[in-house]
This record gives sequence, structure tokens and C-alpha cells, in this order.
Amino acid sequence: MSNDNITPEFAEKAKGKTPEEIVALAQQEGIELTDEQLETISGGWVGRACPNCGSMSVGLATKGGYTYCCSSCGYGW
Repeated sequence: MSNDNITPEFAEKAKGKTPEEIVALAQQEGIELTDEQLETISGGWVGRACPNCGSMSVGLATKGGYTYCCSSCGYGW
């Protein structure tokens, strides 16, 4: 999955919103989201473990230039 079209600012705006609200926000900003991106941004399980600690508490990173970030250990990749 490529998150090139998701800026940290967009990810921050999308936090806490419903999937429908995220889709509307993306449309307003001219961003087309894949189903996987929508699931990730809306706080869902991304289906992968952290390569550093093995935790499944992984979400979309909103800073540091990473795609994913582990909420358990803070590792980004």
C-alpha cells in the first residue's frame, strides 16, 4: 500500500471521524482513498505486527515520514 496521497495533516484531521466523514473529507481535499487506507485511518487493525516488538497495535503514522507506527513501542516503518 502506498500512502503517498495521505499527508500527516490529512491523517490528523481524519482521526476520530467515522469512515463516512473520512471519505467526505478526502473528497473535499481531492484525495482518493483505498479501502485499506480508509481502514487504517479510521483506527482499524492494519493486519500486520510491529517488526520491532510484535504488537498488533499498529496504525498509520502521522509524523516522521513512516507509513506505520506501533503504539506499543513507538517504532515506525
